[in-house]
Amino acid sequence: MESNVCLSEVKCFLDKSYLPLTTFYDSMYLYGISLNKTVTSTGANYTDGSTIFNATKGVVFKGLFGYVAMNSNADRTPRFVVRHVDRKGKLVTFMTIGRPSANSDMEA
Repeated sequence: MESNVCLSEVKCFLDKSYLPLTTFYDSMYLYGISLNKTVTSTGANYTDGSTIFNATKGVVFKGLFGYVAMNSNADRTPRFVVRHVDRKGKLVTFMTIGRPSANSDMEA
């Protein structure tokens, strides 16, 4: 619960002009997930880069500005959301292109 508060505070502080910083945040978060997965499940050494790299494959997590999904090659799967503003001024999602995750309420 505490990490969600921190994450929302960070998200409020950052805007789209800090995109390089947000991607760095997401990459470090992914590294932490992969490192933890490597050490706890396989018992491999934390210096084993190949095992840590392999642990990134198929990982899905909530990043700073939405969900991050890694494919079987450990590449980030892009996700595009096409939206428009309706007559009432409300933002409406028209189309989502990309890999779905286990969560149906993914944010852009």
